[in-house]
Amino acid sequence: MGTTVNGRPLYYTDERTHYARKKMEQIRRAGVDMIVVPCHVCHGQLKAMVAAYDMPDFQVKYLWEVTADALVVQNETLSPDND
Repeated sequence: MGTTVNGRPLYYTDERTHYARKKMEQIRRAGVDMIVVPCHVCHGQLKAMVAAYDMPDFQVKYLWEVTADALVVQNETLSPDND
């Protein structure tokens, strides 16, 4: 077993890592620094693969995280001094 994500064990870690090699290489070649997923299972699997393939600067985010980030309004925008 060994690997855990969010405190839960990931089974078949060796197989999962082996079969993810092509996808992780595609992600590297594409030059992206973040991938957005809607699914908790996908998020956990990709986070584990990011660690396994030593990609510390690569971010895996949930769709709700990106949506929430986009909805944040800066305080300066709401200031009564700004017309």
